Amino acid sequence: MPVAQATRELGVAVPRRLAVVPLVWAIHAAWAAAVWAPDVATMKIMEVGIREAKTRLSQLVKAALAGEEVFLTNRGEKTVQLTVVKPTGGLRGLGIWKGKVNLYEGWDSPEEDKKIEDMFEFLQEEG
Repeated sequence: MPVAQATRELGVAVPRRLAVVPLVWAIHAAWAAAVWAPDVATMKIMEVGIREAKTRLSQLVKAALAGEEVFLTNRGEKTVQLTVVKPTGGLRGLGIWKGKVNLYEGWDSPEEDKKIEDMFEFLQEEG
């Protein structure tokens, strides 16, 4: 099959400057269409008025989580976009500081409290 016919069947327009390597361009375009086109073709864009969004918020959140682009409009003009927040991946919960903070013996004794109060005594004198 000639390269020109192959590029036409793939629906690819080969720029003139790349006429030297049309087959490579056609293969690249076919690969890009196979990889990227499904995402673009399946992506839906929703535009919903703010008043309607008040009653359909849970549905709009589900749509955004499913990958749809959800825009809230005010008098027909896009004003807000709902986006998914990516998790930070940080550790949360009990025990995340275990082994990272070392407290000396007696750190919570009344004597230590007195030392801390004495360090900040000048603030009380000024006030």
